[in-house]
Amino acid sequence: MKVSVIVSVNVIVSVIVSVNVIVSVIVSVNVIVSVSVSVIIAWRKVGDNHILTVGSFTWVRENNIQVDNKFEDGQVSRWNLIIKAVKKEDEGTYQCQITDKTPLRIHIYLTVKPRPPVNKSVFNLTGTEFVDRNDPILLECKATGATLAPEKVDWFKDGLKLDTNNRDHPRIQLEEYTSLQEERTLISKLRIEHADINDSGLYICRISVSEVASIKVTVLVADTTNVKRGAHEEEAGLNGHSAATQHTSVALTLSFFCLLHVLL
Repeated sequence: MKVSVIVSVNVIVSVIVSVNVIVSVIVSVNVIVSVSVSVIIAWRKVGDNHILTVGSFTWVRENNIQVDNKFEDGQVSRWNLIIKAVKKEDEGTYQCQITDKTPLRIHIYLTVKPRPPVNKSVFNLTGTEFVDRNDPILLECKATGATLAPEKVDWFKDGLKLDTNNRDHPRIQLEEYTSLQEERTLISKLRIEHADINDSGLYICRISVSEVASIKVTVLVADTTNVKRGAHEEEAGLNGHSAATQHTSVALTLSFFCLLHVLL
C-alpha cells in the first residue's frame, strides 16, 4: 500500500495524513518534495525518543524499517518510508521532518487493523441411509464457497454420474438453488421415487476434484415369510385348541351318559 503527500518547503505548514492498513501488509509512505536547494529528510515515530531514518540511512535495528529515496527531474525528490510486515505495535503517528530554512513537518497517522477472518469452504451431504422399498430416497448436498456460492453440484452413484435427462434414470429428480438464509451456499437435492433394491449403493456429490462427500444408501426389502409362518402357527394353535375342546366335550358327554345309565 502506498500513500503520497506532495509538499513544498516554501511555506511553514504541518500536514496530517491518515493511513489504514491491515496486519502483515507492506506500507510505503511516499513524500514528494519540490525544492530549489538540498534538504535533509528525517523520519521518526512520535512518542519514541529515537529517529527512524535520516536521509538515506536507517537509524534503527528493525529490519522491517527502510527508507527509499529517488531524485527526479525538476528538482523533485521522493522519500519513501517503508514498513514491512506491519504489526499492531507499528500503529501510531509518524513524522517526516524536512529540515531547511523553513522547517516542515508532515504527520502520518498509521492505523493497523486485524486481518479479517478468511472464509472457508463448507461441504456436507445428508440424507436417509436406510430406506424401505417403494419409499423415496432423499439426499441433500450443501456447499458453501469461500468467496462465492458454487455454480453446480454433480451427483454420482457407484462411480457413475446421475443425470435427470438420462432415460436410464426416469425416477431421479434433481433440484438446485442458492440459499437465501446462508451466504455463498448452494443446495442440491436428490430424490429417487419408489426406491428399489437396485438403488442401493454409494452416492457422491461433488463440486470440485478435492471437495467430495459420500453416503451409503441401503434399500430394505421386508420379508413376509415370517409373518405368514406366524399366522399359520397361530391358526394351527387355534385349530388345536378347538379340537381339544371338542374332545373334552365328547368325553364329558359320554361320562354323563354312563352315569345316567347306571342310576336307571
